[in-house]
Amino acid sequence: RWVRVGRLIKVRRGLYLIPEMFRKRPIFWGYLAQRIVSPSYVSLEKALEFYGIIPERVSEITSLTTRRPVRYEVEGRAYSYRHISVRLFWGYEVFEQDGQKGFIALPEKALLDLFYFSHVDKKRAFDFFEEMRFDNLQILNKERLLHFASMWGEKQLYLAEALLEYADKAGEWESL
Repeated sequence: RWVRVGRLIKVRRGLYLIPEMFRKRPIFWGYLAQRIVSPSYVSLEKALEFYGIIPERVSEITSLTTRRPVRYEVEGRAYSYRHISVRLFWGYEVFEQDGQKGFIALPEKALLDLFYFSHVDKKRAFDFFEEMRFDNLQILNKERLLHFASMWGEKQLYLAEALLEYADKAGEWESL
């Protein structure tokens, strides 16, 4: 009944929100993404926007999960979940905002996840980097990026090395 009269917003079975006008503080999108489907962590474009690696504002929050893919619409915002194998479910950390904790991929892992789901091949790597308008790459930890890529596989390692070469040509490492 409370959903029908607008006192609660149903997100999914067993998960409800208080309408925005009655909240004492806004809900951190990372917290809500993790609560909708667990286990999951925010990655891909939203994580890259969070770190300032891509300049665009991303409205859809995409998380990776070991469960099946699903999509939810909550208060006009899309929360989508993509499946990733248990073997690749790592490389994230906890971020807290207003006392609400959410899991977000490290910048290096978010890039590798993006390469994987974008199906970037070796021939198109530099064109893909240009299309994405990568910026602020100096925040990446080179050793961690290469280590994560080597754990993933040969293609990811090649793309990580290509990204470092791209950043080097763009002068991203000069400030280090």
